[in-house]
Amino acid sequence: MSKRPVHRRTRSIRARVLSIALIPVVAMLLIGFGLSGYLVKQGLSSQAFADVHRDGIPITSAYVADLEKERALTMGVLAGRGGDREELAAVRRKVDADLTAMIGWAGHVAQYAPQTSGQITQMRQYAVRFQSMRAALDAGKVSATDGFAFYNKMLEALVIGAKRFALVASNAQVAFENVVASDLFAFIESLAQAHSLGVYVQAQRTRANVAQFTVLSASYREPPATLIVNLTPGEQARFAQLLRSPEWAALRAGDAALAAGKKFDASGWDRASGAVQNELTQLYLSHSAYKSDLAEHHARSTLLLSVSVAAGVAVLTLLITLISLRSANRLVARLRRLRDRTLELADRDLPALMAKIGSGERPDAASAVPRLEFGHDEIGEVAEAFGKAQHAAVTAAVAEAETRHGVRAVFLNIAHRSQAIVHRQLRELDQIERSEDNPDLLDRLFHLDHLATRARRNAENLIILGGEKVGRQWRHPVSLNDVIRGAVSETKDYTRVAVGGIPDAFLAGSAVADVGHLLAELVDNGTSFSPPETRVTVRANIVGKGVAVEIEDQGLGIQPEVLGRLNDLLHQPPDFSFMALAGDLRIGLFVVAHLAAKYDIRVKLRESVYGGVQAVILLPSTVMVDERPAARPPVPPPPPRPALPEPPATGSSGLLFEPTELATVPGYPAEPETRDGPLQWGSAARRAPLPQRQAQNNLNPNLLDAPEPPPPAPVADSGSRDSGSHERSAHALAAFQRGTAQARADARTSAASATDSVPPG
Repeated sequence: MSKRPVHRRTRSIRARVLSIALIPVVAMLLIGFGLSGYLVKQGLSSQAFADVHRDGIPITSAYVADLEKERALTMGVLAGRGGDREELAAVRRKVDADLTAMIGWAGHVAQYAPQTSGQITQMRQYAVRFQSMRAALDAGKVSATDGFAFYNKMLEALVIGAKRFALVASNAQVAFENVVASDLFAFIESLAQAHSLGVYVQAQRTRANVAQFTVLSASYREPPATLIVNLTPGEQARFAQLLRSPEWAALRAGDAALAAGKKFDASGWDRASGAVQNELTQLYLSHSAYKSDLAEHHARSTLLLSVSVAAGVAVLTLLITLISLRSANRLVARLRRLRDRTLELADRDLPALMAKIGSGERPDAASAVPRLEFGHDEIGEVAEAFGKAQHAAVTAAVAEAETRHGVRAVFLNIAHRSQAIVHRQLRELDQIERSEDNPDLLDRLFHLDHLATRARRNAENLIILGGEKVGRQWRHPVSLNDVIRGAVSETKDYTRVAVGGIPDAFLAGSAVADVGHLLAELVDNGTSFSPPETRVTVRANIVGKGVAVEIEDQGLGIQPEVLGRLNDLLHQPPDFSFMALAGDLRIGLFVVAHLAAKYDIRVKLRESVYGGVQAVILLPSTVMVDERPAARPPVPPPPPRPALPEPPATGSSGLLFEPTELATVPGYPAEPETRDGPLQWGSAARRAPLPQRQAQNNLNPNLLDAPEPPPPAPVADSGSRDSGSHERSAHALAAFQRGTAQARADARTSAASATDSVPPG
């Protein structure tokens, strides 16, 4: 079992073009906003870092100064200075408050400098042990050197943390200034450690203490040149002034005397040490403020740059998006114009041009097909290719039309020649019939006459399909009954057709030949596609829009889908070329369709109640007239040819065949009712009936005197005719011959008023 193809909905060309244009734009937009966001984040982080650093300067400076002072006082108390205990207790309270603030600030530092988390953890551990260490020192459970080492480790953790904190700066200059500040802080711490230990060495002078003091005092006695050089010019001047100050000289002299064991002014040494430490602390605070300002300036610059870059990326992306959309829309607009123009050419211009070509015009293909101007790019090339295809199609159509017109001309020429030959054949048969009295020969002549009449209709079919008019036309109105009976007489099995219930209506003379031809084709179809033992009935009735003629057979019918196609063909007659290419040639229905379209006659096939097919023909009011013709012998269209009779059976009347009347069918009265409406043809009275022929009324006198021959012995008939009396057949045929001769004479008398034109052979 074959799978049905899955039809996926295809996106429009506009969506495709816009997707191609917008994908890189969106990618750039995302990258731009990502970069801008990162820069903005870095700027905000730098700003926050600068703020945290600035906030930590007073906290760290107070904590370091108070903790160094507590260390010095603690070492002095342990050395035997009892008067310092009250000051020590006050300093310890300040250190506790500073330590709490320091731990809180360190928590903020950890968010921006994860590298300092180790030192912050040590600081918290020292803070936990700090109170117990103080108590142990006060109780003498811990030696002064161990206490001194504990204080040093607390401050050393801060020094290491400061150096690691310097590494997280987003700017190299800020990081460098952080390193300078941490070096300055280490220099101050070495001086403070030496002074604290020197206070203890004054009372507890041991070799180990003196050696440690000597090492500590040597670390700051000659400040490193790199430290001074990296300071700001103002800080360098202050540092140089400090080195030339008497306090610095007194500090160095006291350190040297203490290390040598000589006597010196201890109180002056303490004051000098305090003054030097205070000045160095101010330098540290000054440099910390400088690096904080530098970090804050860099943070503002980074934030401003980030915002500017983000705005620039947004504006650039917006511009690129607008340019891309505009370019895409222009491209799509060109494609739409190309589509609209090509559809206009395909749906309007080309069909109109084809219609002109079909009507006989021969336009120039180059001028008839307009050139599509869409530039010189790929779209222009597509338009040019479409124009070339149109030009080739028009050229082929012109060539085909010329061929078709040539074939049609040859076809019509042959049809006209055949029609002329048939007309001459009918005239010859007419003359032979009038001069012949042999019944058998007349029987055969009547057969030939009927076949010639059908051949004439076939020739007229070809002329109609070729788009021209047949030669037979009538100037005066003709009775509908005569038209129907004349049409029936042109069919093959006319003896199977029953005509009845025809209203008193008249057809316009210009439509008589074509309507009769249309009815003859439908009656012929009914007799051809139904069993030979069944009848085909023809009846008519006046309706609101004209006269409805019904032709009904009792055949096997037609399948619904085939019936629908045939009704479509009758509603919209195809071109002659379609008829020639059709696999199932139904020339009769093609002729009916063209004749119906010519007079706006509606023909519809439907299923009959008997199982066959019923053809309903609605003759519109435009082909009917409401006046009777002048008093003249009626001329049924087409001119009636002698119908081929079947010899009557023994016991029939003297006529060759007896007319049959259709029994009354429900809904179709035998006599049409008088109607009010647009169709009123004459009075309600019928025309006078045609004269009835009498047997032997017009026979040759020689035939009257001839003795009646004895009836022949019955023999088997090899043909399709019934056996009968030869004498009766001879009399009947002779009488019919004289009647048809009289009818032809009457027809020739009225032929002067008719427009019967036969094209030259």
